[in-house]
Amino acid sequence: TPSSMRAIFSFASRLRFTIEAMARVLLIEDEELLGETMVDGLEAARYRVDWKRNGQDGLDAAVEGGYGVIVLDLMLPQMSGYEICRALRRLDLDIPVLALTARTLSEDKIQAFDCGVDQYMTKPFSLPKKGPRTSRRPVPPPSERSTFRPSTSSSACWRSW
Repeated sequence: TPSSMRAIFSFASRLRFTIEAMARVLLIEDEELLGETMVDGLEAARYRVDWKRNGQDGLDAAVEGGYGVIVLDLMLPQMSGYEICRALRRLDLDIPVLALTARTLSEDKIQAFDCGVDQYMTKPFSLPKKGPRTSRRPVPPPSERSTFRPSTSSSACWRSW
């Protein structure tokens, strides 16, 4: 939907990265209509988008690297978004990950953050057109990740200035 695209664009545009890295977005989403809408919107905003429709292809692309952000569905064929995020963090790939999912329970959010997701948004969703600028907080070293449990609130995951 257009609001989905605006939310992804808003998330991506508010993160601080180099222009080169920010120009590339990896979208891992199996819903055809939502994926097409998001790709169209992000490309219209001059981002390069690689769209993978299953978990294994998404993980392979993420490992190849070069992305400024990953937009990740949690319920995917072949490999879940949780598994993808765990694998990325085990490999010490410090790519910001936005979980975009229909899962709305607190337990799902906690599990996603425990896996290494940086931000969590439920479908359907929308964000205000103007909001605070944010920067990504540091990812804890691998030795601390098992005990690191951020709150499910966005303020615990993002620092505004």
